Amino acid sequence: MTQEQQSIPIAQVFISEESNNHANNGYDNSRLSLVQFQVDKSTSKVNFSKLGAKSIIVREDLVSDLINIKKVLNEYGIPLSCNYIDIKLNNTYISDTARLGLEININSDSGMTRKSDLYNDDYFITPDFNRPYGNGHRMRVYGQCRKSNPDPKAVYKQINMPIEVYDIRETYLKSEPKLKKIFKPLIDLTKIFEDHGFIQAPPNKEFIYRSDNINSNWFVFYKPNKIKIGDTYIEHLSKVYRNNKEPIWLNKNLKWDGEKFL
Repeated sequence: MTQEQQSIPIAQVFISEESNNHANNGYDNSRLSLVQFQVDKSTSKVNFSKLGAKSIIVREDLVSDLINIKKVLNEYGIPLSCNYIDIKLNNTYISDTARLGLEININSDSGMTRKSDLYNDDYFITPDFNRPYGNGHRMRVYGQCRKSNPDPKAVYKQINMPIEVYDIRETYLKSEPKLKKIFKPLIDLTKIFEDHGFIQAPPNKEFIYRSDNINSNWFVFYKPNKIKIGDTYIEHLSKVYRNNKEPIWLNKNLKWDGEKFL
């Protein structure tokens, strides 16, 4: 266990069962650990930590940043709610950065769904018109403040003004999303994650043209500063897993372009 892990409260993190299962996912204890990190809410029905709280799996060097992010959100009464990602070497349904333990998914049911009432959601999503992407724009995620932070020196200030957010209740899988003006006490969650080295995945055309919220990627945040441009995927797999001759180790030509492995 690293010095960073030793300084983390036991209630926050411990070595995951997946990390210790050498036979199934090729993990090697001499490398960086995959650990379970406790969040406020998790979609996992089976992944309870040893202390009974819901958790997600991340690489050990993300933990200190996630602790800080969770602390900031909780100061405003906002939960760090996440989708559980089943991180295993041979899981073909997860992204390249998730397999490396460098990605977290905010709970996609907690904001911008066809059943949202635009009142009780934990998160609200807006287009970021200052950052065009493809035929649309990147997004910003705002958390709904359930309480005020009285600290006058707080780094992140509560936003108290009308804001236009995506509304897909009538357009889901039919047409481009609508915008609806709301007035809620909000905090810029995207900014908080970016200040801790994460970036938000961009939307794809299925959201832009059909309001497919799963393809909006608003909930996907990953840690690119752990990877240098030109690094190979195999190089980073080797930091977490031992080479057990699974087919994934044949992806020798994949290189990081600053946002993804190509």
